[in-house]
Order: sequence, then C-alpha cells, then structure tokens
Amino acid sequence: MSFVKELQSFLFTYCHQQKRDNATIEKVIKIIIENWIRILSGKLGWINDFNNIVIKYAKNFELRKILQGHNRGVNSVKFSPNGQFVASCSNDKTIRIWDAESEVVVMQLKGSLDLVRDLKYFPDGQTIVSCSIDKIICLWDVKSGNEIQRLEGHFHLITGLDISPDGSVIATCSLDQTIHIWE
Repeated sequence: MSFVKELQSFLFTYCHQQKRDNATIEKVIKIIIENWIRILSGKLGWINDFNNIVIKYAKNFELRKILQGHNRGVNSVKFSPNGQFVASCSNDKTIRIWDAESEVVVMQLKGSLDLVRDLKYFPDGQTIVSCSIDKIICLWDVKSGNEIQRLEGHFHLITGLDISPDGSVIATCSLDQTIHIWE
C-alpha cells in the first residue's frame, strides 16, 4: 500500500472517530494530501531563498591580529571609510589611529580631559569626531592630529555619537537624557 493510501486510510478512520461526515472527511484528506504533495515535489519557497542568503553572506571569522598600545581599557574602535586605518579610543584619554595592515600606530590624538567614550570617521576619512565623559565633543584632523573644534552643550557625560551619511550632521547622546544634533 502506498504512503498516500495509508494516509487516506488513517485520516478516514480518525475523522470517523471524531464523528465527521464523509464529505468533510474527504475534503480534509484532499487538502492535506495536496499540500503534502506540493511541499514534497517543489521547492520550499522562502526557506530556500533564506538559505541562499545565509550562504551568500555568512562568513567564518578568525582572529588575525591583536592591536595593543593603549594604557587602559579600549571603549570603541572604527575602521576608516577606505579600510586602511583603524581608530580606537580609550580610558587613557587618547585616540590612536592604526595602520590596519602593519598594526603600527600612525597617529595619537591627545587633548581630552577625561576618558574618550566613542569616535567615528567622517565619510571623507579626513576628520574624526570623538566624545568623552568630560561632556566635550572634539573634531580632529586626521592628517595633522590637531583638534579642529570643540562642541559643548550636554550637562552629563556623553555616551555615544554618529555622523550623517553625507557628513553634514553630528548626533550625540548623553546621560542627561538628551540627543543633540549638531550642524
């Protein structure tokens, strides 16, 4: 007896026990069998698509390098837009710019009065913005290492920042329960 015949027999017996009429039983059996045949004979639709997406984008990461040089804990790290450099900020009040390939510190930015909490490259890669718990946002020239500008306005430590995709707006957030937008 084929699988389909066995299934029909089982469902027919089960439905009779549940006191269903023959027309309802046959309708239920037909729907179940049609769906099973469709599922077993075709692709699984979105599941196959999902598997293709996972295979396409999943990567197996392995530790390749360890950059060391800060004297205290590192709070944030960001790649430059071109991927050539890695910038890090630390509780040691510094920002370090590393050559990603050679692992060498090519620039150290000093000037924060307290630990540097977060940083981000501008889209052009020429400027870094940082924030620290001293409530100050600093803009840094990457080539010279000089501070370009200081922004102040939060009343409590600044916990994070971001830059708009075109680099024209900076957003900062703070424990003072505010988000500041800087243009």
